[in-house]
Amino acid sequence: MKNLFLFPGNGIHQKKMLGILSAVSPFFAERLKALEAISAEHYPIKLLDESMDDEVIDQIRVFASEVVIAEFWSRLGCTADYCAGHSLGEYAEAVHCGIMRPEDAVYLLTQRAKYLAEETPHATAISESSAESILSIASEHGFKIYISAYNAPEAVTVCGKPNELLELTEICKEKRIRFGMINRFHGAHYSGLKKGAEGFMSVVSGIKLAPPRINMLQTIFPSDETVTPEQKEYWCEHICNPVNLVKALSALPEDEEYRVIDLGISPVLLMPAQKCLAGKKAVFIPTVRMGRNYREQILKAIDSAEMSGLKTERSLLD
Repeated sequence: MKNLFLFPGNGIHQKKMLGILSAVSPFFAERLKALEAISAEHYPIKLLDESMDDEVIDQIRVFASEVVIAEFWSRLGCTADYCAGHSLGEYAEAVHCGIMRPEDAVYLLTQRAKYLAEETPHATAISESSAESILSIASEHGFKIYISAYNAPEAVTVCGKPNELLELTEICKEKRIRFGMINRFHGAHYSGLKKGAEGFMSVVSGIKLAPPRINMLQTIFPSDETVTPEQKEYWCEHICNPVNLVKALSALPEDEEYRVIDLGISPVLLMPAQKCLAGKKAVFIPTVRMGRNYREQILKAIDSAEMSGLKTERSLLD
């Protein structure tokens, strides 16, 4: 059975999540403390002082949680054969796969926010429909929207002007399509961010990248198909191209069985992965579920992994 690690994006951030994770075991506390020292070199708000926050430090907190959870599973005896990340999650994925160092990823995340300015403010929304369907509905009403993410065959994230997405919400309600705003203040992964993406190259150019040690299923597909995550251009294209989890997971070999583990504090990629991998033999395991006892949830996740045939080393929880 092959192991597939899923690295969710920024939407999973929860209040006090690193403090709760640190309390699970000394392993988590020590690893998060080490990442706090790295973060402090690049950003003034302390990683583990969750009484203070802003958009950037919250992104770094999501990144840190996924880095240590991925390391936890690996040291437990569950090493990844494949990894897939969604949006921000690709930074933690790149660290786990050996493409970039944690300190370089943190630096890029602190700088990336400076290159996300939009000439015209956009917002994002989730649509439980095909890309073709929601694009057609928007076009019929004279709205210009972009696909920001292909999450599953019948689930996409769209980007558009806030007022038009609000109108689309009502239109979709009449058509019995689930559609809802997720960020009213900023667009993501669309061509309107291309100027910023080009400017981001001045930051990425100073980072050393390496070939992946683990199969990294890239979820961004630039027009230049030769661009891959170990190339600096990829992280610029990452800003202005849509996430395509559907295409990424379609690259998995058909004749394998999979143990799919969501590394997020909230396992938001499990359901899309189930839809994308329909027909394949797979077990789907959440590491933690939002609002529940993290330690109990992690123990249940280990139980599930062991039931699927994994031999583990539980001393990491002592």
